[in-house]
Amino acid sequence: MAGTSFDHLIVTPPDRYHGEGYKILWVDWPLELIDRCLNSLRGSPIKLIFHAYNPNDRNINWLMDTAYQADIIIMDMTFPAPYDVIKGHLIAKDKLYHFGRKDLSDIFPGYIEDPLGKMITWLGEIMDKRNQ
Repeated sequence: MAGTSFDHLIVTPPDRYHGEGYKILWVDWPLELIDRCLNSLRGSPIKLIFHAYNPNDRNINWLMDTAYQADIIIMDMTFPAPYDVIKGHLIAKDKLYHFGRKDLSDIFPGYIEDPLGKMITWLGEIMDKRNQ
């Protein structure tokens, strides 16, 4: 379906999406950043399913299950959250990138300065793999 433009799906707890598409988990992203990212990725040629978890959510089972099924996880570590223990468990995953606390980059690889830029780069890598 080259050249096809998809409407992306945003999923929040307790809902889930198990259909086709690349699954992205955003943990604690500010609403402004979510809006900027969605606008930047609008019209991409692959279907993206965004799972968004914010500090007011309390469904830890949803977060863990979604994290294990996500293709990429990008987490904001700027502010403490009630579930920081869970975030500490997730931060070591290879598919997780984090921003907001550069001091954690000494312990955990995957630190990024620009989450929007990472999303665009990741999408480009996915598209390149599909075209090979």
